[in-house]
Amino acid sequence: MGSFCVFICLVSAIALCKRSSAPSVPELPEGVAIESQLPEGVSWASMLRDASDLARLVDAPDPSAHSMLFSSSSDTNKVILAHLAPEILGDLDHGFFLNVGDKSGYVEATLAEVHGAGALTWMWSANPVGEVMIYIDDREKPTLQMPFAMLLDGAFLPVGYPFSAFTALGHNLHFPIIHKEYCRVVLRVHERKELASLFYQIAWNSINSSLTVHPFNQSEIASSAALLGSLAKRFSPDKLKSVSNATPQSTLQSLPAKESQIFFRSDNSGIIRSMTLTAPAKTSLQPLWIEAYWDGVEEAALSCPLSMLAGVSLNFEDTTSLPCTVRGGEVVLRWQMPYGPGSRLIMRNTGNQICQIKAVAYTEEKGDTSCLLRFHANYVRKDSLALNERNVLCLADMVGRGQVVGCSIRVDSRSAQWWGEGDQIIWLDETAVPAWRGTGTEDYFGFAWCSDKTFDHPFRGQTRADGSRTNHRIAGMHRYHLLDRLPFHSFCRFEMEAWGLGEGAMDYEVLVSWYGEKTWRSVMPSEH
Repeated sequence: MGSFCVFICLVSAIALCKRSSAPSVPELPEGVAIESQLPEGVSWASMLRDASDLARLVDAPDPSAHSMLFSSSSDTNKVILAHLAPEILGDLDHGFFLNVGDKSGYVEATLAEVHGAGALTWMWSANPVGEVMIYIDDREKPTLQMPFAMLLDGAFLPVGYPFSAFTALGHNLHFPIIHKEYCRVVLRVHERKELASLFYQIAWNSINSSLTVHPFNQSEIASSAALLGSLAKRFSPDKLKSVSNATPQSTLQSLPAKESQIFFRSDNSGIIRSMTLTAPAKTSLQPLWIEAYWDGVEEAALSCPLSMLAGVSLNFEDTTSLPCTVRGGEVVLRWQMPYGPGSRLIMRNTGNQICQIKAVAYTEEKGDTSCLLRFHANYVRKDSLALNERNVLCLADMVGRGQVVGCSIRVDSRSAQWWGEGDQIIWLDETAVPAWRGTGTEDYFGFAWCSDKTFDHPFRGQTRADGSRTNHRIAGMHRYHLLDRLPFHSFCRFEMEAWGLGEGAMDYEVLVSWYGEKTWRSVMPSEH
């Protein structure tokens, strides 16, 4: 997307969508467990429960699980209204729809339409307009109808944050809108030109139809404030409970310059539930890399800068996402990491000075973890990419079964122009078309309009954005697929377009994280 020229005219409309105050969040009475309130099968509450439970990511996805993204990205198979816009914004990823028609004095555009059991898991827009109507199982009468901006602002929810979040000019709804057989999202406006500049993305995930599926019910959700409030608390890292049966394995290391040390090794099977890495100061963390080798395999499943795994820039900004937290000189990683005999974690000091680092891995022994997915991440760095060239980077190729869980990017751009026009392109099993095709780099991370505002959210964040200094932009951001999961069964390719506006060059670093089968082998080596 990435055009800042319409920012001024949007500010007043955006302000109307924001909640004026944050009410206290209700919770279930003490002693009442969330699980006791869940109906049998799949419901909005069970999906939010699962999204907050990182331990569930180690299980192979259900054979029927798949994901797709509906968006305003340019496509000749869609109805094009972009030509009615006052000006073309960015790379023309606005004003494209599945269908557009006139009805009773209105114009109705179809944003998404899908058959089978599933749920809308993420909805985003930079500039929501008109009235949205969501048809759930009933093709004739909308189940949910309200202004699009109010929907994204969570007006139908008794508890807003973190399910609805306005971050750095981006409107986001992270809430499962479930259907049994059919779902269609329609936007109604008075004139076609109102749709011409619209940017939107809608993620959809399938649900196993053999299970009991509880479709969206606005009245039931409205009466479940205490349950929703308790679920909201589960997305706060401060509220996460420690694993009572996890054993801390602590190692105090004095890492010489340019050397590596093993800080975890196992001759049995288990799961690393979390890791805490502590240094005297943030600067002491900057030269550190972390490597993981699972099950005696000599190829690293993970080899990257610690900062990238934490989703931050080299400044190690404080951040509080669900999988990773940085506070001062302490980094907490909550990705669950199953391992077998012969597994090890290594810390590498790439700097020119000795680094003091205390590493604590909280582990839980298991008799057999061979059926559990292993944590992987692929790190890619590209230097001096031309901003005015449509660079398409293949960031990771994955084979077998698994699910993508995260992406972090940092960029050093020597230009005053915006660097993030490029879209995410994610292929999940299907080779003909990508399952996800976005509308701009900042849009994928949940913000908009090239904003240089930093923000935190359990699923995503922009931890650094130095803004438009003279011919220089530096940024760092992360995105985690915890509700809008990206499962694959045979292969996955994660691509990102890396280009911007105007002349200049940029250094571009990306880390893509996923859980995959134990037998996975890299088909695209990382560039270090």
